[in-house]
Amino acid sequence: MRGVELYQQSNYANAWLEFTSAYQLVPLTALLNNMARCEVKIGRPAEALVHFKNYIAATPTDPDAEYIRQEIARLDAELGRRAAPSRQAAGDSDAAPKESPRRNVPTGSIVFGATTVATLIAGLATIGASSSRFNSLDSTCKPVCNPMDVNSVQQMSYAGYGLLGTAGAAAIVTGIMLSIELRKPKESILRPLAGIRLFNPTYAYGGQ
Repeated sequence: MRGVELYQQSNYANAWLEFTSAYQLVPLTALLNNMARCEVKIGRPAEALVHFKNYIAATPTDPDAEYIRQEIARLDAELGRRAAPSRQAAGDSDAAPKESPRRNVPTGSIVFGATTVATLIAGLATIGASSSRFNSLDSTCKPVCNPMDVNSVQQMSYAGYGLLGTAGAAAIVTGIMLSIELRKPKESILRPLAGIRLFNPTYAYGGQ
């Protein structure tokens, strides 16, 4: 019961200690499932794999049997990936070379980000040019300047600020795209509490 409580609090390491201690006292099959679930959470895949296999072999009709078998397959694959570099380092010439994992390169975000930077630079350059032109007019024709010249400076200034606004909006879009492209697919997991058993004499000693 203490192990179940700790598991529900996401205190997986201490929950594992409780389940392991209970198993040493009374080796109930159901505890193998609980121990394995904790071992997955605390990064002990080899132990989790053994306990899951022993549990499903003893209780093949468990309601969570499909999920447990999926977890067994995932753990098998994970341990196989870990073992492959060790075999290659030991000179196992028969081992097939493993492809390096493909990195998720955010191509769209890079392109859009480059465009955003270019737009920002263009906006700053335009505002700088309009400011320079304004200072020039201010020093040569103030207080009365050619309306066409004044209008030209205004239009240039508006264009510069428009480019800055566009760059700001593009930066937000770039951030959203980047978060989407870099997001890793979530690993399929077991329903966290499905296999945590609240023991009672009927379940514990009913052939389990």
